[in-house]
Amino acid sequence: MQKAIRLAVGVVFILVGIAGLILPIIPGTIFILLGLLAFSTVYEPVGKLFRVLESRYPHLHKHLERWRKRLFPDAP
Repeated sequence: MQKAIRLAVGVVFILVGIAGLILPIIPGTIFILLGLLAFSTVYEPVGKLFRVLESRYPHLHKHLERWRKRLFPDAP
């Protein structure tokens, strides 16, 4: 059940992010990152992508971890 909720949240964030890339009033990049963050708790390839991003950009690690814990407190 939790996996389905995470997938649904991820899809919604990705769709809003794509709309944000087209519409100037919605920050698309942030929503796409949040959608990928939701997918990273379900799919291992997306989780690997986030680990690579966190190693390449260490200043983002604390922000991504904070959002991961806030959105999905029971995620691994």
